[in-house]
Amino acid sequence: MKSIRYEINKSSYDDIKKHLIACDNYFVPKLSKKVKIDEYSRKLINNAIRIEAWSSSTLIGLIAFYINVGNSFLFITNVSVLIDFKGFGVAKNLMQEVINQSKHSKLKEIKLEVNKSNSNAINLYKFFNFDIVNENQDNYLMKKNIQNEHKRL
Repeated sequence: MKSIRYEINKSSYDDIKKHLIACDNYFVPKLSKKVKIDEYSRKLINNAIRIEAWSSSTLIGLIAFYINVGNSFLFITNVSVLIDFKGFGVAKNLMQEVINQSKHSKLKEIKLEVNKSNSNAINLYKFFNFDIVNENQDNYLMKKNIQNEHKRL
């Protein structure tokens, strides 16, 4: 297996755009059906905190999130891993790092939205004890309570 390193906010706009285009078919539904990938890449580079997995000079995994300080929660907007690196724990490592960051920042919750048909992503989130708290026709809103975990530390 190739060496994987994890970084925070090291990617460029081009790195993110290339990564999201490569992962487009693995989003449910395809990412390009929901957003313009070039605009979304710019939004992530300008506004999101990104934890990144790298193999050599290739961005192989990305989790991006926004922190709502006033309401003490973090919202995950993207979790993606290149197909050749699925099954190596990259998404789990990225998710664990976000949870660690949340605890360190004393946030109360982590929230995300996931398509109801994306069973792999739902299983990942349930592995980390996210609960479904709301739903619409297509998506679940899932939440992990971090505040309770602070008390266990």
